[in-house]
Amino acid sequence: MLIKIFLIVLVAVALAFLIVKYLPLKLRWIVSVLCVIASVFLIYLIYSSVTLPIKFKQEKEKRYAKVIKQLKLIRDVQEKYRDFSGKFSNNEDTLVNFVKTGKLYLTQTLNVKKEIKVGELTKEISVIKIDTIGTEPVNKYFKDRNVNNLFSVPGLDNVKFDVVAKSIEKEGALVKNTIIEVFEAKVGKEKVLHDLDENEVNLELLRKENDQVKGKFISVGSLEKVTLKGNWPKSYDAEDILKKKKEKERLKKLEQEKKKALLEKAEATKATEEVSK
Repeated sequence: MLIKIFLIVLVAVALAFLIVKYLPLKLRWIVSVLCVIASVFLIYLIYSSVTLPIKFKQEKEKRYAKVIKQLKLIRDVQEKYRDFSGKFSNNEDTLVNFVKTGKLYLTQTLNVKKEIKVGELTKEISVIKIDTIGTEPVNKYFKDRNVNNLFSVPGLDNVKFDVVAKSIEKEGALVKNTIIEVFEAKVGKEKVLHDLDENEVNLELLRKENDQVKGKFISVGSLEKVTLKGNWPKSYDAEDILKKKKEKERLKKLEQEKKKALLEKAEATKATEEVSK
């Protein structure tokens, strides 16, 4: 855009020179009108060159927010599915049906005392025991979230996220050849921004700043390491952070009310016992 403006200014200067030198005085009013029109057009180009990046940024962030929200939903469903099956899945129908009809086991962990023989001596040790105490529906965690068309990219017709789930072999410092489960969901930026200014889109694909979505994709997870993080900056998590803070405060308040109720009940019981004496 700036190059275009520079070329137009250069041409305008050249025309002005030719007009002054060669054009008859009686025809110069026509040129004046044309110059006014050209000036208006130039002002428009300058205005566009300034506002285009701003408008692009606003529209980009609006679209990214919708895409990232859907990626977070995919991540949360994958996490629950892994808790249930031990693996992630790249099958959309499997994950959607799991949320709608699946159940998670509720367990409790107990420290159980157990006696073992060490030579001729008997030793008491503590053993961790995990008991299943019931189940809960998976959709309990997704009440206000629509899992239909889970892999569909918001705002785009017939475009799906590229979702891969697999097992990889990882070598550790202590344990070699450990098998770990990983997944990744992503979509190309150029698909999300397909109808915006081409030059701005090309610049966006090269982003590496920490406050930007880095690289050519918007993604969550990784096929190389165990992570459930996305490649977007923290600014896109502000709403989630606020929700978690409010939920934490709500649970804290409930816990305080519960303790207060138990204390009042204990004091009432104590008072009743003293009266009965």
